[in-house]
Amino acid sequence: MLITSAGVSMGDRDLVCDMLNESGVEQIFWKVDIKPGRPTAFAVNNGKLIFSLPGNPVSTMVTFEEFVRPALLKMQGHLNPIKDTVKATLTEAAKKKEGRVQFLRVFVSNSENGLIATSSGDQNTGILSTMIRANGIAILPANRDRIEAGETVDIQMI
Repeated sequence: MLITSAGVSMGDRDLVCDMLNESGVEQIFWKVDIKPGRPTAFAVNNGKLIFSLPGNPVSTMVTFEEFVRPALLKMQGHLNPIKDTVKATLTEAAKKKEGRVQFLRVFVSNSENGLIATSSGDQNTGILSTMIRANGIAILPANRDRIEAGETVDIQMI
């Protein structure tokens, strides 16, 4: 497996996908409707997997958890490489772009009514401290543009 980080977006310095294509690899996908991590790419070359992750630290960490870790676990023979989710109630509303799954960094804790999830802070992908404070990733569905406080969402614990 080859894993790259950065150089996979649309800027004039983002040359990874072009270089891989020129090398004759089979590109499976480039750009995924998720946030963070939209410019993620995946290719195969002679049976070897190639993951090209965004360069932004939070985007890299999230896409590693969602794409690379499951692939590595599957390669190691794990029967269920996808992380299980738990249900938690959001303590505050979350606004997002409809049509894209959003991974919200959250801190999950117990309450007398079950698990609650609170945003770990500013969700800008350049702010690494929110990943450090998070112990879960809330998966906000693509078909919604807003999740209200008090709604239950799926959480992958990290």
